Amino acid sequence: HFKNHLTGIIAGDAGQVIKTTNEGENWFDVSLPPNWNGYGNLRKVSVINNQYCFVVEDGKRVFKSTNYGDTWDSIGYVSGADQPYSCRFSSLQTGWVCGTFGQIFKSIDGGATWNYQYVNTTNIGWLRSFWFHNDSTGWAVGGNTKLLFTSTGGATFAGVSGTEMPDKYILHQN
Repeated sequence: HFKNHLTGIIAGDAGQVIKTTNEGENWFDVSLPPNWNGYGNLRKVSVINNQYCFVVEDGKRVFKSTNYGDTWDSIGYVSGADQPYSCRFSSLQTGWVCGTFGQIFKSIDGGATWNYQYVNTTNIGWLRSFWFHNDSTGWAVGGNTKLLFTSTGGATFAGVSGTEMPDKYILHQN
């Protein structure tokens, strides 16, 4: 994620977070909390207002930064998850975590606690990524060519299917 043309942040394997302040010419390590063992993989930084960052590690711990990744705190644990892969926060209080077996978890307290969300489809496989327009409307995408949609804030997710190809398209002015 880049918040402007100079400053960006990446989370990666083995608990590594790196940051640039010069358009990606140089990158430096950012330390997670010292009591963290640092063995889990981090993926898909979720950023709110170019200031607050969230990331989940595959060991189920959730981390938050309030200063665009300069410092981090362990804020929660996704109990019941098999292996979290991605997190997405639509606001400072509301976020989702997804991963193996199509599991989706939701937090409404800034990532401190997580609750399993029912997914109304079968054979999902891995869920790789989320995008939420707001606290109610969002999409998840992942394995087995699944695209999930919710308009209920994750109370239910339904599979989006469609094999029809459009026969025409129209491009309108913004």
